[in-house]
Amino acid sequence: MDVYGPWFDDLDRHVFDECPNIRYHGPVKPEEVVATMRRHDALVLPTVASTEGYPGVVLESYTAGLPVIASRIGGIPEIVDESVGILVKPNDDNDLGRAMTKLSQDQELFSRLRANTAKKAEFFSSSRWAEKFLDWCREAAVGPTCVSPRSEPVVSESE
Repeated sequence: MDVYGPWFDDLDRHVFDECPNIRYHGPVKPEEVVATMRRHDALVLPTVASTEGYPGVVLESYTAGLPVIASRIGGIPEIVDESVGILVKPNDDNDLGRAMTKLSQDQELFSRLRANTAKKAEFFSSSRWAEKFLDWCREAAVGPTCVSPRSEPVVSESE
């Protein structure tokens, strides 16, 4: 298992010393995130931050084709569903361990979740949302047509 991201002062620097299968790599440059992710099988995000919004790393994992295991906290359940990942209870290492074991041992589940990430990546793509935004701006600029129930234009007395 490879661990990436900043090191927080409240975490003992020797936490992985007795874990030969876990390697801490530190932060990843933004331009290298997706390429780094593509060398892995899944994203595991066991956050306990109740203020967690839409973590960009989750959206990047969809672009990289990775299923997600993440805490059921903040805005995460809005972007991670059963089609692309597994949600776990925050601060529950047993639930996290069960999810990781399930994903690593259930090849059918892993393949299904991984296959669905492309559709999820497209849903959250900036090009899709930019186009929607432009559509909404065009609609707002034209404005709604005001029509009465009899399909006759409504004209105010001031016109």
